[in-house]
Amino acid sequence: MNKATFAGFFILVIAALPASAAVINIGTQYLEPNEAGQTFQVFVSSPAQTAVLMSLDLQVGDGGPDFGGTLGPAISNADVLTGTVFGAQPNAGDEGWSASNPGVYPQVWRSMVLTENSVDPMDPLAPEADLNGLIATVTVDTTGFGSGTWNLIGSESVTEDRTEFYTVVVVPADPPEHPVDELMEVLVPLTVNDGSIVLVDTTLNTVADGSWGNGATWDLATPFEGYKTAVGNNTVSVDADAVAFALVINNAGGNVTVESDQTLSTLRDIDVVSGTLELASRGTASVGKELAVGASGVFAVEVAGADNGLAAASDVDLKAGSTLELEATAALNNLSPQGWADQTRTIITGNVSGFFDNEPAGHIGRGVFVTDGGANSQAVTYKAGNVEVDLLQAAPGDTDGNRKVEGSDILNILQAGLFGDGVTPQANWGNGDFNSDSKISGEDILALLGTGLFGDGTYTSSSKSARANIQADAQLVVSADGVILDSNGATINGYVLTSEAGILTGEAANNLGSFQTDSDVEISGTFGFELDGELELGDVLGDAIGDVDLLGDLSLVYTIEGASGIFTAAVVVPEPATIAMLLGALALLPLVWRRRKLNQ
Repeated sequence: MNKATFAGFFILVIAALPASAAVINIGTQYLEPNEAGQTFQVFVSSPAQTAVLMSLDLQVGDGGPDFGGTLGPAISNADVLTGTVFGAQPNAGDEGWSASNPGVYPQVWRSMVLTENSVDPMDPLAPEADLNGLIATVTVDTTGFGSGTWNLIGSESVTEDRTEFYTVVVVPADPPEHPVDELMEVLVPLTVNDGSIVLVDTTLNTVADGSWGNGATWDLATPFEGYKTAVGNNTVSVDADAVAFALVINNAGGNVTVESDQTLSTLRDIDVVSGTLELASRGTASVGKELAVGASGVFAVEVAGADNGLAAASDVDLKAGSTLELEATAALNNLSPQGWADQTRTIITGNVSGFFDNEPAGHIGRGVFVTDGGANSQAVTYKAGNVEVDLLQAAPGDTDGNRKVEGSDILNILQAGLFGDGVTPQANWGNGDFNSDSKISGEDILALLGTGLFGDGTYTSSSKSARANIQADAQLVVSADGVILDSNGATINGYVLTSEAGILTGEAANNLGSFQTDSDVEISGTFGFELDGELELGDVLGDAIGDVDLLGDLSLVYTIEGASGIFTAAVVVPEPATIAMLLGALALLPLVWRRRKLNQ
């Protein structure tokens, strides 16, 4: 039977609890040579284990000359309270073995910490610490050592001490020998995976890795000696998880891009001297120490849906002249009424100092605007532990992000002069491309009308969220007289007829509205009219209709005055045998029709 003492408290160790073991992975700790005061952290993980006492034992190498071994870096402290799972509980303090005997056994360290009952410090029924989190911050002195690798042992030191946890269990009464319940301290099941200390000389190879070809891919499975330095006009893509000791981006005109779902990890710093560190929407930069963005440096973050790039660092230094760029490559939400809302996104975590001199403003893509109307009342907010940006997902039709769909938005569309011009690189949200298909067409104006917001003033995410109980049974009828749009009791203020096969090659359409299109694939009339009844679009179908399944090819969507949403009309077409007669201008026989499901 083992026994240990802490602050005069006697601990009896009995059989280990039958539960899943807690795990400590010490890992490889990369440190700089000839430098005192370097730290690393030790964590424990467990789904359910708790403890009232920890004995942490660490050893560098074989314990050093004091135990007949080889000299190595010294452990100068192990802080088991600050930010740890035990420090979060009332505790009786900690005892550091080497700290109480300075200079003795510098390569072996032992710390013990015990939680306590706030009423009776010696009561063993103390609060339990969850064994899932930080347990120690260890300080190491590598002075006198320029390179080398040493084992870092926590399982059992040369003093035959081990890293251990203890919890409290109740031993039920067993008269007559044990007439009452007793409390016992029990060893917690634990697995300790030892690690190592590796010294890396960061003065080596500072530019040897700098000559990357433009468009090169960086994929490092293990840390390397020295800094990775991006120089010249290179664009380097990190498209697989990469690990570095430190990274300097001195890449004027180019950038280092972390692809989606990938992580760029550094054990020390990332210093964006010039050029760009660009994080895709699910890309992460995990920085062991400091993320610095210099006067010529750019920190760029992509936003897409619920995701955005994120940099997590211990310290963050945003220097004078630094730049933040944001780009939305997808809407923050779907463009339903509930999606027209503000969101606050965290793009950097860490101990933040300074700020970006150059901040983004206005539209950043896909109807997403940087806004000062969100939760923080400013576009970019610098907090002690993070950097946040406030974003607005605008409603279709709100070209300038002022939370209104109004006449000035129609003017912006008209002034751009791109409506009906087909695909063009100039098309964007600000001039009417609300569905991001690189053109401004009837579908975009219909999206504006479908919000039901035009002229209603300032909107919120609750605006028009409930669709009125309205009749929406419009039909598109193909007949001997041509193509007819029947509102069927509704008042239509916009429509778009499309053909996937491009068979709208007949006569010019008899369109309505201020915005009209008439092409082989689209006929539309939107804005500035009300249709209550039938509209004869005319003989707009070409000779190819006999080769096309009209039900599968034609579709018509429309909007209704006073209602939000875009509706789909039922398409009524002749039976196949009747198509030939229709082409011959014969009488139209009985119709078959199919009602399409409304778009919600």
